[in-house]
Amino acid sequence: MENKVQNDTKYDDEIDLRELFSVLWAGSRKIVAITAVFALVSIIYSYSLSNQYKATTLLAAAQSDESGISGALSRVGDLAALGGISFGGGGQGTEAQIAQEIMKSWSFIENFITKNDIAVEVYAADGWNRGSNELQIDTDLYNPETKTWLVENVNTGKLGPPSSWTLFESFSERLSVSEDMELGLVSVSIEHYSPKLAKEWLDKYVAAINKHMQLRQVEKANNNINYLQ
Repeated sequence: MENKVQNDTKYDDEIDLRELFSVLWAGSRKIVAITAVFALVSIIYSYSLSNQYKATTLLAAAQSDESGISGALSRVGDLAALGGISFGGGGQGTEAQIAQEIMKSWSFIENFITKNDIAVEVYAADGWNRGSNELQIDTDLYNPETKTWLVENVNTGKLGPPSSWTLFESFSERLSVSEDMELGLVSVSIEHYSPKLAKEWLDKYVAAINKHMQLRQVEKANNNINYLQ
């Protein structure tokens, strides 16, 4: 009698394991099918996107000349700081770090877009025709024939140009600024549908930050001279 009970228990255990494996197998087929569907959709979506091209350059901070007036002013500034007087600019990071923050700032990007008149290319472009080397414009955002913006204002509901903040966000998505701490180099990249525009914008962007930093150094030197006088 005891042996019969043990045999029945063993038989029941075997049936449960078979059912368990069958359930797992059925579930795994569903998982594989769902994964395959999502993978196929992802591939189709990626092929539907327009190609984007990235232009990249490496920048090195200019070495300051400590032998001239700038070096003298710097030494005077150090001595003044010991006496409790500050000319400003101390403790604000290196020039390379300051330049990086300026390049990513709203005011600098806004001025760059306005000066070069590239708002349409920044916000309304949605592709590039390689054969004709022309940008494809989203006509729901901008009408090239009438040269009018069709962006809806979320507050008023009226159609018009995108806001300064919207343009800043759109350009920032295309811009990448990073620093290699070991080499001391700053990498700047701009991505766009048109490889020509990506390279052109990058050259202008580097020229703009160089000019901005030069003017900044001149202003600092003038302030120090005025203080000494």
